[in-house]
Amino acid sequence: VEPSPIDLAVTDGMLVTAAAWPGHPEFIAHFIKTLGVKVEGASGKKILMLCGDYMEDYEAMVPYQGLLSYGMDVHAVCPGKKKGDTCRTAIHDFEGDQTYTEKPGHNFALNADFDSVSPASYDGLVIPGG
Repeated sequence: VEPSPIDLAVTDGMLVTAAAWPGHPEFIAHFIKTLGVKVEGASGKKILMLCGDYMEDYEAMVPYQGLLSYGMDVHAVCPGKKKGDTCRTAIHDFEGDQTYTEKPGHNFALNADFDSVSPASYDGLVIPGG
């Protein structure tokens, strides 16, 4: 299966670019390599990400993409959902009112089945807030 151009990052000398958010993990990996930075011990670590509908968009997307960019294997799961299902996310924003407003975020794709997870086989756990 050929990757979609929207999933790709490209490096040209010191310029690193990616078309859209699906390419962010690859973009971060390219950027770190271009800077000559080395992250040791992260590659191959297994991370379990416990998701749920209306979790905060940034609290899901940023850790997920960041951990992938360091070569970690991140399994995003949700109780009652299967691999390929999505969780809806929300974006909370302070716009000058006494409390925040809530807007729809991305549909966050799950890449593993909740029922098949063995928590003891993971090196770390991420639980996005909402």
